[in-house]
Amino acid sequence: MPLGPGRAAPGPCAHRRGGPPGIQHGRAVAEMGRGETQLAAGAALLALLPLSLSLRTPQSRLDDVTAVASAVRTAGKGADGILYLPGRRRVWSLAEPDSVSGLRDLALERGPADSGTLYGTEAAPSVIRSRVLAARRIVVLRDPAGQPLDPAARERTKRGVLAGHFEECGTVAVRGARVSVYARPGYC
Repeated sequence: MPLGPGRAAPGPCAHRRGGPPGIQHGRAVAEMGRGETQLAAGAALLALLPLSLSLRTPQSRLDDVTAVASAVRTAGKGADGILYLPGRRRVWSLAEPDSVSGLRDLALERGPADSGTLYGTEAAPSVIRSRVLAARRIVVLRDPAGQPLDPAARERTKRGVLAGHFEECGTVAVRGARVSVYARPGYC
């Protein structure tokens, strides 16, 4: 039989089953009563429920934003500002924005509302450099150890200023993140 647009070739045994597989399934569903259809749909939902619930647990996430927020609150005492390495890690503060209250975001040029973006936009590298150099103690949110470094100019500037003018006072590793305090020499 010639095939036209939108028609698939029947399987090798379609003549024995009474038609192509898709048609057979459609007939079976059409012949089911309303109660049987609801029962089948309910069974399918119940089968997927454990998977759905496991995806909503903190253990299913790559990072733990609650632990990050707690570490920032502790590390932020006496700090002048906060720096996200890389800038996309600003997302960690969205879940609990109070955890960074009182800390100036040293790289942020325009916040999310003003920039129309989820994370805001960062300042030029020269502005970031001068803001970081004006601080004494900085909370730095970083990727876990072993992650590739972001090659963008802003990120290179942040890392370079920290390495050249600050010392790392301490780091707390939480699932998916590191929260560090950097300070000018003598201020740890």
